[in-house]
Amino acid sequence: MCLIGILACHAEDISLADGKVLKNAKVTRVEPDGLRIMHADGISKVPHESLPADLQAKYNFDTTKADAFRKQTSADQSEAQKRMREEREKLREMELAPLKKAQEEAAKTPRLTEATSIKGYWMRSLPHPRSLDSDYSKKIKFATYMTEQIRAGIYDLEAESAALQWNVVTIQVVKKS
Repeated sequence: MCLIGILACHAEDISLADGKVLKNAKVTRVEPDGLRIMHADGISKVPHESLPADLQAKYNFDTTKADAFRKQTSADQSEAQKRMREEREKLREMELAPLKKAQEEAAKTPRLTEATSIKGYWMRSLPHPRSLDSDYSKKIKFATYMTEQIRAGIYDLEAESAALQWNVVTIQVVKKS
């Protein structure tokens, strides 16, 4: 309660150049290009060009210093974003390295299993809808649905993935023997 009272005592309304009025405004930080101001609607950074002349004079704002500060801040942010992108890319490469190695190993050997054979296996594993009794209506609907999905190519990526995994396991077994 004391802190609020103290802030309220030193707070004042500030009229900006664009006509906006910051109610109960309190300067919380002075930066070379503007002020951080806490006010009734929240916290804002107000560039020195938008401040009234008396505040500009009070905080000794200089346009050249403000421009230099903005350029440096922009350059620092760009550099930080570049470093973050590079770090994310390194992490991604580290995560993908084992998968790439396994795929390279699989590419060196003849394909033992292909996605089409995996899809064929799935199709053969499903019961043919005509072979099921009418009492099994849910099973008939499911078998029909899955057959249509596999034929439409919905599970192509899963079939390719399964084929690659099958080949990697087969290669590892062959190498051990």
